Amino acid sequence: MRQLSCTNAAVNENTQKRRVGTDQLILTGGRSIRSWIRHRVTQALPSPLARTLKWVRSRGRGRLSAEARWQIFDRISPHMSMVDPLYEWLLESGMLDSAESLFSIGPGDGRLELRLAKNFGLTVGYAEPTVAFRDSLEASADAAGLTNRIVERQEGPYKPRRLTRRYDLILSSGSWYAAGYDRGTLDQTLSALTPNGVLIIALSSCDDFFMTERITRPTVMTAEDLAHWLGNQGVEHEVHRVERRVSNDLLLESGQLTELARDVLSFYTLRHWYKVPSRDRDRLKASLFRNKERGFFTRVRGLVVLYKSRQTYVVHV
Repeated sequence: MRQLSCTNAAVNENTQKRRVGTDQLILTGGRSIRSWIRHRVTQALPSPLARTLKWVRSRGRGRLSAEARWQIFDRISPHMSMVDPLYEWLLESGMLDSAESLFSIGPGDGRLELRLAKNFGLTVGYAEPTVAFRDSLEASADAAGLTNRIVERQEGPYKPRRLTRRYDLILSSGSWYAAGYDRGTLDQTLSALTPNGVLIIALSSCDDFFMTERITRPTVMTAEDLAHWLGNQGVEHEVHRVERRVSNDLLLESGQLTELARDVLSFYTLRHWYKVPSRDRDRLKASLFRNKERGFFTRVRGLVVLYKSRQTYVVHV
């Protein structure tokens, strides 16, 4: 096991606030209940997703639609995807030796999940809120003859209470930020595991190139953030990491950002290229120039692993 480290791993206590009870509504005075709720929702939600949405709103117009972001993801994924490193790590970990079932939270187009279903005979369940991703996953499963391996579908945000089965593996790859630091969601997810099941939460590491160079959204939860919070909660966990080297030439050619680089900036800033601030463009170009002699940059993903059998508390949901 290799521990991750990050000086910014401390979780902002403000993100862990809970919504107040209805008995406090009496204290709102002349303010309408609706405006009070709106204030609480925007100022005190525990989810990093809420903070991300606030950041996006503050950036003004030019935001990417879900469809546009999916199209960009489809273009950059072959060059930036962490599917292969994660797949290799799962092979080496030995977790697949006895696993028979997998539930994936936010599988995207399902490349990893269908690969596991095909090569290891796993039954698969998933929760995917994006229609384009669901359609792509189902089409790929049908083409590969794996539709019968999909045993559970949640068409929308992940709802652990609605799971109808217990799974040997539950995987969240780049999607746990929507759950944030919510202990209820974590406990419900652990309860959906078989007695020897494993929960794997894969998130960007603070050592990832796009994090260290401040290309990605500033509110994104990192693996170090989650590990820090779990430690404070007394939840037993391990932290591992997987890496992928990406050639500089894919993003910088003849001193100029390539079309792929433009897609990357749009994807990580959630804005159309023509609305990406010049400072973000200049920052990426400067970072690539610094890496020119090395010839590559490194994507790093942290894997926070929780074994149900090692938890010292009883999950009641």
